[in-house]
Amino acid sequence: MSASVANLTKSPSQTFASGAVIGTLGGLIGLGGAEFRLPLLIGLFKFSALDAVILNKAQSLIVVASALPFRATAVPWGTSSDNGR
Repeated sequence: MSASVANLTKSPSQTFASGAVIGTLGGLIGLGGAEFRLPLLIGLFKFSALDAVILNKAQSLIVVASALPFRATAVPWGTSSDNGR
């Protein structure tokens, strides 16, 4: 990623604040926050569009993968697999 080295100079408080806002908005409307991350990655953190999309997709994958164990306890695997038949 071409802009990633320059982005390391952002202040930790600015990074934390933007993450908190994205997490709060994403949590309130039930999304992972991807809709809010992309404009910040491009505008505030100066990533190129391609780098921002790649990082955004990777973060979304982490969100989905970390939510899967918690959601799996709410709905048994057997019930989910029966719906696909």
